[in-house]
Amino acid sequence: GWQYRFPVGFDVQLVARPALEQVLRERVTALPSVTFRYGVRAEALLLDQQQDGVGVTVRPRDGEARDEVVRADLVVDATGRATRLPRWLEEAGHPLPDTLVVDGKVTYASRFYTFRPDPGQDWFASYQPTLAPHSPRGGIAARVGPDLWQLGLIGAGGQAPPADEDGFRAYAATLDNPDFAHIIDHGTPQGPVRQTRSTVNRWHRYDRLPHWPGRLIALGDSICALNPVYGHG
Repeated sequence: GWQYRFPVGFDVQLVARPALEQVLRERVTALPSVTFRYGVRAEALLLDQQQDGVGVTVRPRDGEARDEVVRADLVVDATGRATRLPRWLEEAGHPLPDTLVVDGKVTYASRFYTFRPDPGQDWFASYQPTLAPHSPRGGIAARVGPDLWQLGLIGAGGQAPPADEDGFRAYAATLDNPDFAHIIDHGTPQGPVRQTRSTVNRWHRYDRLPHWPGRLIALGDSICALNPVYGHG
């Protein structure tokens, strides 16, 4: 049944991830001390004789130019879930860190809709959580802009909401929450269904290494990547 509604004591601001990232990028771009390098990929970590970070090697993505050394007083790995820092450290002679992995085999499929609620609707988000092991399916609908809604369907324990039109609709119809099917039936899709299985929780235990290079920092998901729906990235 429905959870009892009550004030939570704080405000929640819902926003689509692309809009959030655009605002963050615009603010960082406006900083006079920041320079962006496009069309290159970091390939290796540079350490000095004291094993301190002094830069990285970058390689053009088109492969037509030679590798280039970019030196720095401080090297920060903020490459997130796709970090290659463990391999770079191993190549530099450091032991690989232990990595703790917890995989709930969670899959998400989501889509944006333009949807104008009924006049009497007084909510801006509707949620059906998964509950292992008995209820592996769930979903969430949230207003993320003027008449713009994001609908996400959840599958845990190997359940996977489909990425095709008919499968997405049919999966939503299997849920106890009728709000999801209502948005699909009465909203207008804005783009295709997007599916992701990149939900494994992974913690690189850098804190257990016998030595950590100076002038090197790892941040966020490059250290501990949780299921992205938790919002800890």
